[in-house]
Amino acid sequence: MSSRGEECSTSVSMRLHQRESASPWPSVLQSWLSPTELEERDCFRAPSRRRDWISGRWCAKQLLCQMFSQTADSLLEWQIVSRVSKRRGCRPTVFRNGIQQPIDLSLAHCASITVAVAGQRRLSVDRRDAPGIGVDAVDRTELPDSFARTWFSTSERRLLQDHRWPIAAGWAAKEAAFKACNAGESFRPGCLQIVDVDADGCRVQDEAQRMADVHVDTRDDAIIAIAFANSLSKSPPLASLDPPARRVTLNPIRPSSGRREPV
Repeated sequence: MSSRGEECSTSVSMRLHQRESASPWPSVLQSWLSPTELEERDCFRAPSRRRDWISGRWCAKQLLCQMFSQTADSLLEWQIVSRVSKRRGCRPTVFRNGIQQPIDLSLAHCASITVAVAGQRRLSVDRRDAPGIGVDAVDRTELPDSFARTWFSTSERRLLQDHRWPIAAGWAAKEAAFKACNAGESFRPGCLQIVDVDADGCRVQDEAQRMADVHVDTRDDAIIAIAFANSLSKSPPLASLDPPARRVTLNPIRPSSGRREPV
């Protein structure tokens, strides 16, 4: 099992867990998940969905302890709430010993990895629906043309094609931007527009004119998109981690000569 924490910008840090058959977390979930968190887990009936949820919580709590703890805290000290009802999710809210923290947190997973990204909010921003950061992970695979035509405009498909980007990367960028910018509305990918693309990422705008800058990273069998709402562009950096986290070395999707290689 491979996991690590890394600094992915001046304001947030990221942790990855590679998905393997053996679970890295203790089998007694009550030893590190609060009763409220266990209730959230029980909202998912499918075993695979429950495992995805647990994997996200394990990855996120490891990251929070690394970023904000001065000593070896119990994982029970941290609680993550991401549902307003059994059928409705919301932006993750972080608590420490029952006290809400000014921490932005976003989680994602695909077949090969689980990823958590976290950063401090500005002290003046304490609303649950405040914009912040967002992350998405997708498998490195080619999506059919029908998918591209359904969820991407002609101009978006042209931008992605011109920069030799696969549709999967564009989809991850939209998902991450939605998580960074949304104020509680449902995910509607057709209302998110990729307006600019370069070798390292893109900019995504929603129908409310909210904008997010997105870094796109490739890791083994996954594409990771990390979105930053524009309001975070001047956020102060986090204090140094102990041990210091390494800055993420992005492995963007580069233009290639000839036909586009599958991702």
